[in-house]
Amino acid sequence: MLYTRCTHEELKTRLFEGALSHTSTTLRLSAPELWDLFPQSPVTDNLDFDESHENLIAFLNLPYPTISAYELRHSREIPSTEDATYRLPLLISPRSNYVTAFVMGDLRSKAKSIPNRSSDLQIVLDLPMELIFEIFERLHPVDLYNFVRTTKGLRQMLLSRKAESIWSESFLRHPDIPACPADVSFPEWTSLLFGPNKCDDCSEAAAMPEFACRTRLCTTCLGNRFFHATHFPSILAERLSMGRYTYRHDGMVYPTEIEYTYDPMYLEEDVEDMIQVYSFILHTTVGTPNAAEDVLENTTKVIAVALNKVEHAKLCERWCRDAYDKLHIQHQMLIPGQVKRCQRRLAHLDLDLEWKDIKASQEEIEQVLEETRITHLTSKAFRYLLPDLHSAVKVTKNSRLAAERQQLIDARRGAINDYYDNACQQYLKPDTWPYLPAKERLYDLDCISKYITSDSLELGEMPVELANEDFIRQYTDTWMVDGKERVLSTLSAAEENRLDKTRLDLDLATAVFVCSSNSCYESSGTALFGWKDAGLHLNCIYDMYYQPHLGHGHELGPRFSAEGHRAVVFVLELLGLDPASTAANDPLLSRARFICTACVMWKEAGVRKGRHALTWKESVSHFMKMCDRAHESPSFAVLTEEATKIVLFHEDPYPPPSDRSWSCKLCPQHWKDRVKRAEVVAHVQDEHSIRYPVTDVDFFYFPKTTGRPIGNRTSLDLIITDA
Repeated sequence: MLYTRCTHEELKTRLFEGALSHTSTTLRLSAPELWDLFPQSPVTDNLDFDESHENLIAFLNLPYPTISAYELRHSREIPSTEDATYRLPLLISPRSNYVTAFVMGDLRSKAKSIPNRSSDLQIVLDLPMELIFEIFERLHPVDLYNFVRTTKGLRQMLLSRKAESIWSESFLRHPDIPACPADVSFPEWTSLLFGPNKCDDCSEAAAMPEFACRTRLCTTCLGNRFFHATHFPSILAERLSMGRYTYRHDGMVYPTEIEYTYDPMYLEEDVEDMIQVYSFILHTTVGTPNAAEDVLENTTKVIAVALNKVEHAKLCERWCRDAYDKLHIQHQMLIPGQVKRCQRRLAHLDLDLEWKDIKASQEEIEQVLEETRITHLTSKAFRYLLPDLHSAVKVTKNSRLAAERQQLIDARRGAINDYYDNACQQYLKPDTWPYLPAKERLYDLDCISKYITSDSLELGEMPVELANEDFIRQYTDTWMVDGKERVLSTLSAAEENRLDKTRLDLDLATAVFVCSSNSCYESSGTALFGWKDAGLHLNCIYDMYYQPHLGHGHELGPRFSAEGHRAVVFVLELLGLDPASTAANDPLLSRARFICTACVMWKEAGVRKGRHALTWKESVSHFMKMCDRAHESPSFAVLTEEATKIVLFHEDPYPPPSDRSWSCKLCPQHWKDRVKRAEVVAHVQDEHSIRYPVTDVDFFYFPKTTGRPIGNRTSLDLIITDA
């Protein structure tokens, strides 16, 4: 089949000027383009439209073979139930009665086991009429229906009154078929069950029997004749069940068991007849004794009769649904063999396809066979499927090539990572490790980027630039210099906008930063003080997602914090220190402890416990977290010397000795795995023969990006008076 892609204007011209030719060309139109043409018609993406389809002009000049029944009804403004569920497209061809297909297929499979079969029916027709009748009584009703459609002689014989016993006996021999109702003849009932699925109202070839009204209705006509209860006057709500109703919403699909619990659709003509009958009764029974009781009794009888018809209709619908399910299972059993045959045929064709790709495309080929519902894989059917099969295998091939390419890229990146690890351990001091660029940063270098993205199918040689011992040292030095300049630039911008014009320096306590990254901001919100803290966040890359606290398009990484600067200035003034010259490592500042007077005293089990004692850095971080909620301005109180001694005695040491973030400063032993303080001390003593290791000289604490933990703080019940 030839597939073409037409533009929006070309399709509109061909549709509305009547220039469509009756060919086998199929138009592929995307959902946005079709929505622009027909904005009131819900469609799915990448629909196929056959120009030769007979409904091309009947329904908005476009058929919808892949739209669900519910969407089709909605597009034609046909009322439906409120609880209507989305239906998948029917897997059976819309031009076939799948019940007949299942029954006849079952009969053919049973006939193959009969020995000495003969296809010459003339032998049977030459027998006496009594024997012919006895033979026909043993046939399946679908066989009788087919005989009726063969010759005039057989038609007259089987439709005569004498042949009623044939039909009756045939139905008795096959109790699995729904019984014929008393008010319907056997030939008529057989025709309804096994006849072609052609709508009795519009001749649309997509209509299975509607057993409520014993006629065939397509989806459109089903919606035109059956309506929801809200469509009718509310006064008739209690009597709607007297008429015929259905739970179907699709001309080819029968309800599932759960759909029988939904609100039904009522036949409009029955409701109209009901209105006329009850209008006549009301006019003729005026003043008649016991008229209301008679009407109620009659209504009860009519409802009972209607309920019996509905139950019979449900039985028939379940039988059809069961036939469809069995037919679907039969088709599923054919697919594995069809897949293997398709794979063998594809392998023999010159289509630039490798066998490993064909073999790996089993699921894609199964999906193609599921969608087309081809039961016999003939040469013609294979030619019809070939474009889709070729596309499916090409997709698998492209996926394989992409996966192999990604594996090669990952292997090259792994080689770069190993080089980076070895070079950093060999040429760089351990105390610089926390400030090194991430491994992914190396991928952006020209020489490394060309190596990783090389078109070669082999791993290849490492770039010659990496053989230089000074390469990694020069790269990391440049990284740190650029990072420090970037941090300083945020200070320079802050100095220009500040009113007090105080000097800002990375070594001062007033150099307060905050990381703009989502993960750093939301996980800690901790203030960063000077280069020692800010340098840890240089690897925070640009985040493409929206930052609620920054707005759109803000560059991430360390940035100056005006709120933190306010808090530091307030704390320094409490201690009588000069904000313009006090360093971050000032001993007096490091020893002091504070409490926030703006926070209420926390309680435990209803008992007032007091307020947390904070260091100056924790006080600044506390205000930065609370300034948007409860604290308009810094409000801290410095503890007395006596209270400070008590707090220092009870609080945990920092850095925490039990934290696995300690590393040796004399060797690269702890490049990947840091250890506890006691372990690194033992390492220095054993490996480097240093009896008394010194912190920050022989070993150091590997800083984190989440800030200092609070630890166990002493809570003081501090009462502030006006005095």
